[in-house]
Amino acid sequence: MAQTYLYRGKSNYSSDILYTYDGQYLYRGKSTYSSDILYSWNGQYVYKGKSSYTSDILYTWDGKYLYNGKSTYSSDIIL
Repeated sequence: MAQTYLYRGKSNYSSDILYTYDGQYLYRGKSTYSSDILYSWNGQYVYKGKSSYTSDILYTWDGKYLYNGKSTYSSDIIL
């Protein structure tokens, strides 16, 4: 998958890249080094860093709703 960059403001200068996303990882800046991974995505869960441990799950996606943590209770829907 191609890398997607998120820029500061309306800029498209490489010096203004805040984050890089490659479809699985969100990196700090223009980096794709594993030490710069902020979040991981596996299609269902968003993890803190490069983790895949259940204790590091921040959000759960069920295809319709985004839940807080590893929950799928309606009281934990955030989007």
